[in-house]
Amino acid sequence: MALSEGHKAPPYPLDERCELRPLFVARGSLPPEQAAARLRGIWWDETGEAWRTDYPAPPGFDGYESTAPYDIDDYERDLTAQEEEALAIREEAERIPYEHAAARARDAFFGFSALEGAALEGATLEEAA
Repeated sequence: MALSEGHKAPPYPLDERCELRPLFVARGSLPPEQAAARLRGIWWDETGEAWRTDYPAPPGFDGYESTAPYDIDDYERDLTAQEEEALAIREEAERIPYEHAAARARDAFFGFSALEGAALEGATLEEAA
């Protein structure tokens, strides 16, 4: 492909700009609400094989904490039993619609939906007679 004078070749598709991570900003240097908005929340710890959080512990907490008192820049802890239960309920609520959609897809693939519809239709006709 010849280039006409004054025109550049289109850039190669993978020739994109490299973006660097933003500089680390200590959460403790931010206003409290902005600092709290940057918390990780919860995550699965592969090493400890447990859910972790960087939210402060509730009163009476007796599980593992990385530091005491609470340090917004360097803190993590185990979840309480109540937090784990709330997380399980939330995960189930998020999972169920996908499970139901997959079950409908399975039934449609194997023709179970059509068979059930025919069986229900046959039962209705027999009841009417």
